[in-house]
Amino acid sequence: SLTLLRIPASVFFSSAIAMVQPLCIVGIQQLLPPLFIAIGTAEGLVSFSDVQMKAFSRYFLFQVVNVFLVTTIAGSIFDTIAIIIDNPETAFKILGNSLPRMSSFFITFATIKTFLGLGVELVRTMSLVQASVRYLLLPNATLRQQRTILAGLRPIDDPGWFPFHKILAQDMLVVVISVVFAVVAPLVLLPCALFCLFSRV
Repeated sequence: SLTLLRIPASVFFSSAIAMVQPLCIVGIQQLLPPLFIAIGTAEGLVSFSDVQMKAFSRYFLFQVVNVFLVTTIAGSIFDTIAIIIDNPETAFKILGNSLPRMSSFFITFATIKTFLGLGVELVRTMSLVQASVRYLLLPNATLRQQRTILAGLRPIDDPGWFPFHKILAQDMLVVVISVVFAVVAPLVLLPCALFCLFSRV
């Protein structure tokens, strides 16, 4: 009976642990775009379009290097580097067998971005947080104070500008993942296609 109780718990625990890394990466992705905008502004770029373009380039490069390449290399090359050193002629065969195993991470990543990331954007979570903070800071604000931006906090009915640098960079990362894994692990295309579909709704 103890064995039967341990199996579901271990399966649940391993599944929960497998979700931690994609959740952390999605969380970090939400924090970086304002930082890149601030860096571009501090550099003295003249127009806001230039700031967004610079932020897009940096954000996309960060995602490709840290989310895509680091995860793929750490999950495939580092696991098999000792075997490759011993038998260099089997390197391509080992990598060919190891790379598709990383597809489960990217399936989870794209699924989380589809249902959690897009869901958070759909319900305007950040706008609700900003409006709540504004209400706590200025509970008896006048109509003019309610319409002004307070320390970067916008009122609930002011969506602000569209963050092209953030949205396009995240979309491009999903495109890169789908193109790379389309041949070795076509199952990745399903959550990527769902992301592209739901993000355009």
